[in-house]
Amino acid sequence: MSKDMEKIITRLQDDWAFLSEFLSFPELAIQKFNLTETEKNVLLSKNGEGIEKLGFEEEVVAAAMSGAHSSTCQQHY
Repeated sequence: MSKDMEKIITRLQDDWAFLSEFLSFPELAIQKFNLTETEKNVLLSKNGEGIEKLGFEEEVVAAAMSGAHSSTCQQHY
């Protein structure tokens, strides 16, 4: 997996503004990252299993892709 893919998954977990952008306009949210076609495809299809196959743990994928963040998540503005 690429470093940019790691950055995206991390930001989906702790950056509410980025998460909101990704959920509303996923192509726009990821366009500034240098991703492989496979990485782009699994993100745009929100394919959790595909993201796991790239090397992420199930819990990390579930947290990143759920959009169900809590008040304990860090917020970046």
